[in-house]
Amino acid sequence: MLGLNRIPYATLTALRVLIAAIFLLPFIIRYFPNLKFKIRDWFELSLLALFGIVLAQLFQVIFRYSYAPPATNILFLLNLAPVFILALAPFVLSEKVHFLKVIGIGAAVLGMVSILANWERPSTFSPFSRYMKEEVFILLAAFCWAMFTVYARRMLRRHDPLTITFLTLGLGCVPLLILALTRDGIGAAFKILPMDWVIVVLLGVICTAVSYLLWYQALKEVEAAEAGAAILVTPVLLTSLIGLEKRVGFIGTNPMVITPVIIGSLLAVSGVYVTWAKWMRNEQEAETLTAISSKFDLFKRLLVFFAASGLFLGAIAFFLPVEVNNLQGILLNDAIYESQWQTKAYETVGGYLILFLGTSNLVASLRYLRGKFRILQLLGWSALSGLFLVSALLAGDTVFFSWVPWIPPEIQHAIGTEYVRIWQVSVTNIPMVLSTISGAIYILISAGLAIVSKVKSEK
Repeated sequence: MLGLNRIPYATLTALRVLIAAIFLLPFIIRYFPNLKFKIRDWFELSLLALFGIVLAQLFQVIFRYSYAPPATNILFLLNLAPVFILALAPFVLSEKVHFLKVIGIGAAVLGMVSILANWERPSTFSPFSRYMKEEVFILLAAFCWAMFTVYARRMLRRHDPLTITFLTLGLGCVPLLILALTRDGIGAAFKILPMDWVIVVLLGVICTAVSYLLWYQALKEVEAAEAGAAILVTPVLLTSLIGLEKRVGFIGTNPMVITPVIIGSLLAVSGVYVTWAKWMRNEQEAETLTAISSKFDLFKRLLVFFAASGLFLGAIAFFLPVEVNNLQGILLNDAIYESQWQTKAYETVGGYLILFLGTSNLVASLRYLRGKFRILQLLGWSALSGLFLVSALLAGDTVFFSWVPWIPPEIQHAIGTEYVRIWQVSVTNIPMVLSTISGAIYILISAGLAIVSKVKSEK
């Protein structure tokens, strides 16, 4: 990011990939990996180089800094790669899409949104509101990374990570060097300052060679969706660094909103854990919850009823307001600017959270009725549902939640980053309250059924 201020993007991208390949060359010579590849292998290596080295890198930097989309938007769009990986893995790798894997990644995405939307005030998080073309390219970079990940996983079934990393970087380096020479000329590299070369070398060695090698190693050990889920922890790690910045941090002139950031971090980490926790989706034969006595059939039906009710009420609440916002700001000419607007549930994380919770509760209850869930799985899902619910309750002032909404982009750009005050008045969203109650009853019933089933199975 610092280097792009002074180095043309094509030259910087080509140099970091070239340095990464040169850095790995001694290891290739030392360990003499198997370089015997079939024509099909070279074709797939070319795809890896195209998607993971050329397109994924270029799509990120072509518009990223010249037109300056907000950093929160960029991070959000790039971190959607796990969603694409989850969608592509069944087709390319024949990996199964487990219910809890979808739930985990979905929860982590919601947590990421709650973090990014509250990193600073006024919030700059508003994807596709002003920089449509630039952000579409960044989203394409996330898709290219997903394509790169699933094809890399397939290649790693036949070859070692070191070989694949080196050859991918080498193949990707060629078109990048051609692009840099034709666009910037050979003189661009000689104009780089000594301190900027330190940045370029660090980008090449640490952020390219080492990170790609570690990524390949992870893909060899776990499924593509599990490896991709780790990306969603990035905002949690960055939060500690953002907190140290004076302008945007835990304290300062423009601090982040602590409660939703913490809650979002918990959701993101919990979602990634659920994606990784193989014991929650172990498919070995075991006693299912269908062994419960028939006298519990009423509770099974009630489980489905409250899950469906929560989803139905959540869908209604999705389009209703949750807050009225009042703002007094200062324009560039020092004039006072006043505005008032409503925040609908679909403009907040919580609106999506309640729909997500209702949908997943319904799917879980139907799987339970068909005997697809075992004791640990139902207990695990009940615990995760409870975390969603408690997180929402702790996140704001209303009965369900009141996560600080983003300020509409037209208001943000009218007042800049300075304002006198902003205050919010909560609006009671009755369908959302009822949906929350349905979710709480669902959790109690499912946890009770799982515990009773466990007791009966041990007798």
